[in-house]
Amino acid sequence: MRKYVHPPVLLVGSSRPKEGDVVLTLADGSVGAVCDSALDAVAADVLCRQAGFLGVETATNASRYGSHNYSIVVNELTCTGNETRIQDCVVHTNGSCPSQGRAGVVCTEGVSDESEMD
Repeated sequence: MRKYVHPPVLLVGSSRPKEGDVVLTLADGSVGAVCDSALDAVAADVLCRQAGFLGVETATNASRYGSHNYSIVVNELTCTGNETRIQDCVVHTNGSCPSQGRAGVVCTEGVSDESEMD
């Protein structure tokens, strides 16, 4: 398990800021994608709120936002829904991604105060 630094959430592959494949920055500075089988609606909501949005509209799969050069580094992501930051969830970086698809999100428009947190 690795720890994350703020701000760990980046959405890539879309011209709309509120959506994209999820890319996370690890504490060691490496950057990578989340396996689509690892992301459920609860974890997606935490990611969107930390990225500065009000919450999640939907989680996406199968690299919906096209190809990019980020390898999959998160294979399991478990949140209860009470977390304000992805650092507070259980994040596993070992294991495999069965589908090799990258997870994405469509976030709810609006600004969250949680994006300001350290």
